[in-house]
Order: sequence, then structure tokens, then C-alpha cells
Amino acid sequence: MIMLPGRRLATVFFGVLVLYFVLYSPSYRLKRPYSGSDFTPAPSAPPDSPTNATLDQSSSPSQSSYDDPADQSDNKPDRSFRSRQDWYFEVNPSKVFNPLGPKPENIIILSAGDGGGNNAEIPDLLDSVSQNRQEYCDYMGYTCIFTNITKYDIEGNHAVWAKIPALAQAFGENPNAEWVWWLDLDAIIMTPSFDLSTELLSHAAITKNILNDTMVMLGGDERDRPHVKTHTGPRISDIDLLIAQDQNGFNAGSFLLRRSFFTRFLLEIWVDPVFLYRESPGREQDTILDLFLQHPIVREHTALIDMHWFNAYPVGGTGMGWRDGDVAVHFAGCWVEHHCTEFFKDFWSRRTLVKDLPNGEDRLRKASERRGGKTPVYT
Repeated sequence: MIMLPGRRLATVFFGVLVLYFVLYSPSYRLKRPYSGSDFTPAPSAPPDSPTNATLDQSSSPSQSSYDDPADQSDNKPDRSFRSRQDWYFEVNPSKVFNPLGPKPENIIILSAGDGGGNNAEIPDLLDSVSQNRQEYCDYMGYTCIFTNITKYDIEGNHAVWAKIPALAQAFGENPNAEWVWWLDLDAIIMTPSFDLSTELLSHAAITKNILNDTMVMLGGDERDRPHVKTHTGPRISDIDLLIAQDQNGFNAGSFLLRRSFFTRFLLEIWVDPVFLYRESPGREQDTILDLFLQHPIVREHTALIDMHWFNAYPVGGTGMGWRDGDVAVHFAGCWVEHHCTEFFKDFWSRRTLVKDLPNGEDRLRKASERRGGKTPVYT
């Protein structure tokens, strides 16, 4: 296993890699400040590449990913970190994102798990959150994807790293997806009428919610980490990542990514061996934090948002704790003092039910009919 003596080596390595990317990749331009329109596509994947497999998007919105019991083929894509053959996803260089936000059918909510984790003590966690999120997708017209992370070869690393290939695959298999919301399993959708497009993803919403000139929390280990503030007045059209922070730094249990060349590059570098095999208690969270702190290119594509918007905690002060109307509550760290079951039962009983919303029962019925009555499973 590669052991890194400190963070500086990782910073130097990444700096050299970014310099190479900037100088030699057609995806960047040095002649002027870049924007989404400055990117150009990488070469297409080979025709026989498994990365070009896509889900059928011809049916109505509010779809889900399901197991196919008839598929017994051994010809499965190689999902190891080392090969990354199915990490490629298409990005249209001429795509102009609607400032009003994406349509419902262009939004994915991605859930993943392996049945374990710190919050496995919560009774029927998988079944409960799967139904909870599917009903939200059914009501709002989003696509829910449920992924079993055991299919990814993460080379003996902690399971949290599997979210990166899961995100790449979600973009790859859903070519119409503009935004993907990663949401850990230990979270409940509390307000299923919450419109992600108008409340979070439109230019107006990002402009309103972004935390400008805000000091970034460095976490418990501040060695070699610069003190950095977020930008003031960034170019909203460049924002590809929405993430929130708590007292320990960035929390990667809930964040949103937009399809872009930057996102494709970010997912690649996020699991570089330099970061993957270093000793870091925050694992993937520490990595995305360090990339943000050390590299302006990451900061220019990232919007730091108050946690309550999409990553509220069951307890916390202003901007962090859940309040009525927030879309979700995330039980991050509840296992430390064994409060997971208590918190989950409390908020589960307080959530708004889709069937109680206007046209709620009708939308649920129609969505169930489109799925043939199938319930969510983790593929």
C-alpha cells in the first residue's frame, strides 16, 4: 500500500497533473477565463466500450433502475479503479444549460449501499429510504437510481469510495441527466414537494444560496491546509458542484454534480492513488476538501451552500440543523453516540407523505403502473 508522508506531496502531484491537463488537453483554454462553453469533448469511447450503455429514456419521467433476473451474462464491465473502462460519459460541448434550472426528467437521485455501514443498526433502513426516495421521484418526476456498491472493485478500500464510480456510471447510463444528487442512505426526504430545480439548481437559486467570501472549515487535522475563503461573485454558469460543510469540513454525504467536462475530470482525480491510499480519516471527504483548498480551478466550479438546503442534520445551529420545509435530513455521525435509531424514528414520523400532497396518490399510482408494480431494488 502506498503511504504518503504528508499532504504536500499530494498537492505537488496534483499541481503537476493539473498543469499537464491545462497545457495539453483540448478541454481547457489559456487565452481567456474559461466557462462551460470553453470546454471541448474528449475523444469518443470505443464503440464496444461498456461506457456507452444507456438506459431507455423514452418512457415517462420518474424512472428507476432495477435488476434484470434474466441477465446471467458474465460479460460485465470492469469497474475497478485501475481500469475505469466504464467511467466515461458523454458531455456535449455545445450544451447550454437553462438558467431556470433542469427539467424534472434531467435530474437523478442516486442512492447506494451494501447493506452495511455505521447506520446498519437502523431497522429496515434500505426498504424505508428506498420507498421514501422513490415516492419523491414519482411525485416530482425525477429518476431514482439504486446501486449496490458491491459490484465495484474498490481494491480493498473503504466502501465510501464506491460513490465515485457510481456517480460516473449514473451519468454514463443516463445521457439526458444534467444533475445527479448523491444522497447517503442514512437520510430521509422530509419535504417531497421540494423543487430541486427552482430551489437549488437554477441560476437564481444558486446566486441566492451560495456562500460568498466564507471561510472553509479545515476539519480536525489542519496540517498543511491553507486558510481559504470561497469566491465572491463567481460565474454561476460555471458551477458544477453544490456541497455543504459542517465543523469538520465538507460533508460528502449529500451533494449535487452537473454533467460537464470538469465533473468528468473531478471524478477521475478524486480517486487518484495518491489520495486513495493515503492515511486520511475523512477519506473521500478530505480529498474533495483538499482539492478545493489547493486548486482555484476546483473552487471556480464549486458552490458552498448552507447545509439545511439539502444536507440538514437532525440537530445543529442556524444553517445546519433541519427546519420545517427543508428537503432532507441526514443522520451523519449519529452512530458515534448511538442515536441513529432514535433520530430516524423521530424524523420518519414527522415527514410529509406524498399521498397527502395535491394529486399525490394519483401520481404514485401512475408511476407504479409505468414500472409494472416493481419496487426499488439495488442493482
